[in-house]
Amino acid sequence: MKNPLRILYRRVTWTSLRSLGESKAVKSSVFWFLVTPIAAKLVFALKNDVLPHTNYSEWANALVLPFPWWVLYFASLFFAIGRLSFMSKCPKVIRDYASYRDFREAGVASFQLTEWYMDIVENDPLTKNDQDRFTNGHNVYLNLWVERCFGEPLEELIDRDTLENGEFSMISYAIWELNIPEKRIGDAFHMVTTESDKLHQGWAKFTFICFGLGLLAILLLIIRNLWYVLQTIN
Repeated sequence: MKNPLRILYRRVTWTSLRSLGESKAVKSSVFWFLVTPIAAKLVFALKNDVLPHTNYSEWANALVLPFPWWVLYFASLFFAIGRLSFMSKCPKVIRDYASYRDFREAGVASFQLTEWYMDIVENDPLTKNDQDRFTNGHNVYLNLWVERCFGEPLEELIDRDTLENGEFSMISYAIWELNIPEKRIGDAFHMVTTESDKLHQGWAKFTFICFGLGLLAILLLIIRNLWYVLQTIN
């Protein structure tokens, strides 16, 4: 029987991480990471050094957290690290736009899709070491792009002199200058999103682990709170 956690781990994508990476809880994790130890120290000082010397000494016993403060601290730490990884490594098209509708409502120019796609081409292992000359790897990638966006092969859209020059930068710039037809912008967006999901897979899995550890700590916190409430009732 296959391990469901291992299957989930292998299928991690930036798109699947986005809802958690952009959630308010994760965004506020840095705040809790900084505030939790300070608050714990203040509560400890108030309970042990201040209240016993006042007329409210009986309140000292009430200043007991229903859970260890370090649980919240480590939860916020893991979420903060995951958030940092998400913000720095998640492709911009996925990080900033949850859907094609968001992309259109943001008023982003269509040529930005071409720029993002060229970044994908440049970061692909098949082309990463050959950025100056136009290789077969570049040819495959760019033909996929122009056929999706314009419905024609590369040779029909770019003049022969540019293609024969053999420099990737010149060919990519020539494609960048082409205006993607309105009816094909949606297809271009989904293609960029799909290909972007394959970038920085190691970092995506690292982010997934951080978020998972953070959620595990939160689950422990919830269990401890429930146990505390049940003990109080009894």
